[in-house]
Amino acid sequence: MAEFAVGASAAGFISLGLQVTNGLIKYCDAWKEFEKDAKTGLIRLRGLSHILEVLNSVMAGSDLVGRPSFDTVASTIEDCGDSLLEMEKLHLSCFRTSESTVVPKALTAQLLRARYPFRKVKIKTLSALLNDLQINLNTALMVIQSDGFNYLSGVLKSQHQQSLGQMSSIHVELQGTSALMQSTVMRLEDLPTQLDRLQRVARPSSNATEPLLTNAVSRATSDEFNAMGTNLRTWKKPGLQASPTFGCQCKPGFTYRNTTGLGSFHYSSEEWSQHVPSCPAYRTTQRRRRKAIKVMLPFYWWQGGQYVVLDFSIGAGNTTIRRSLACRRILPPDNPFKKLLEQHHGATLFQDAGEGQLRQKLATMFETGLISPHDVEGDYQRTLLHMTVELVVLNYSRGCNLSAFLAILQDLIEAGVPTHEYDDFDE
Repeated sequence: MAEFAVGASAAGFISLGLQVTNGLIKYCDAWKEFEKDAKTGLIRLRGLSHILEVLNSVMAGSDLVGRPSFDTVASTIEDCGDSLLEMEKLHLSCFRTSESTVVPKALTAQLLRARYPFRKVKIKTLSALLNDLQINLNTALMVIQSDGFNYLSGVLKSQHQQSLGQMSSIHVELQGTSALMQSTVMRLEDLPTQLDRLQRVARPSSNATEPLLTNAVSRATSDEFNAMGTNLRTWKKPGLQASPTFGCQCKPGFTYRNTTGLGSFHYSSEEWSQHVPSCPAYRTTQRRRRKAIKVMLPFYWWQGGQYVVLDFSIGAGNTTIRRSLACRRILPPDNPFKKLLEQHHGATLFQDAGEGQLRQKLATMFETGLISPHDVEGDYQRTLLHMTVELVVLNYSRGCNLSAFLAILQDLIEAGVPTHEYDDFDE
């Protein structure tokens, strides 16, 4: 209870200091444009107010109570009591003079100086009081900071010791688990011998050369392994699953692709493997890495947007260096190829009746130069293959003849449309 009494006394002095300091700040702020002394005093009073606010928040909490530094901080604040009372008297004397906010601007400098409340004696008194208060209160702040650092160090040290104790306990448990696992392994290794011995005891007159019971256990173990492998075979695409006996069903040439681009410059990093990562046959030595740089150099002709693409790839394995240079044309949204596909949309899309006409018109467009194999659509870099597949996907629910669709794709590929190109959506 004595600690709370001391704290209450110190808190009372802090409250008095804030009240007096804020009053003097308001008064000096009204005269700061008239006298340099008032402006200087205003700066020092604001600094003192900040210190008092910090001490007020610290003393209001319960973290400092009970620590060795509490009495030191409280007594240091109480030592400032006389200075705070003197400042209160000075503050009360200021109210005898009207504030400068009511002084008419038309008054002369002599009249303003006559009404200015601070004389040299009061200025010296205020300066001395501020010096004494700032020294004592700064000392209290230093004690609080030092005590807080020591307290935090003690907490961290205690937590560190607790962590070391927990780690030691975990280490002991792991040692016990390791010993149990070693014992289990030894028993499993001795299991075939024990089973063989039991078989010979059960069938002493048998001339069989194979331990039948052991073979049965082996078959059961093999079946369990296969079942476990079936449960563990998971991947993004269910069609790409592997068996634990390396008789995998992976599709060769599976490619991972990561592309970044800015404007006319594109950079892609590809990893190629014959097996998916979930396959037991998947090895890092069977992976092929390839990095490619594609630069698009635009130039425009009167026939429409034209640009040159320089594709330069550097890789590993069978693919070492690949270079290609192609001139491509940017087709407008209402290009002839897209119009041709849209004419055969809906119920007649790639049906038997319209397949022949569509393929014939497509061949004519290539021959007359209306379209070329390297044409792309707009800013999305869709090739003729992309545009065709997109239209089929959008109209698939209306009934699409997939065999006719594949025949048209084959015509596009035979015409020279690149199959390794990705659009801006990496499709």
